[in-house]
Amino acid sequence: MKEKTYCSALSKEIIVSKKGWNHITQGSKKRRRNSKDLVNKLSLLKAAKYVIKNSRNYRIEKRDGNEYLVLEGETNMNKKHERIRVILKKDNSNHYELFSVMRH
Repeated sequence: MKEKTYCSALSKEIIVSKKGWNHITQGSKKRRRNSKDLVNKLSLLKAAKYVIKNSRNYRIEKRDGNEYLVLEGETNMNKKHERIRVILKKDNSNHYELFSVMRH
């Protein structure tokens, strides 16, 4: 099942698919995630949803024939102010999927 979150910057829904989930939890084929990185990314998922919903600005990056949309935002999670970067990947159907999240 795909979860959807409304993205204010794009004025459309963003999906969290199995492909994106696998990238966040496992990494790429060339570089697998270590346990510390996995815990870090999973702890940022709530912040990622907040950034997707509330961020108004974005930039588009193209790499290896793929288009990525980069959102940045600030959150106060666990009484700690953090800057978060969320990367969305454009799929073949012109929809954006959650691809990665990291501290910025």
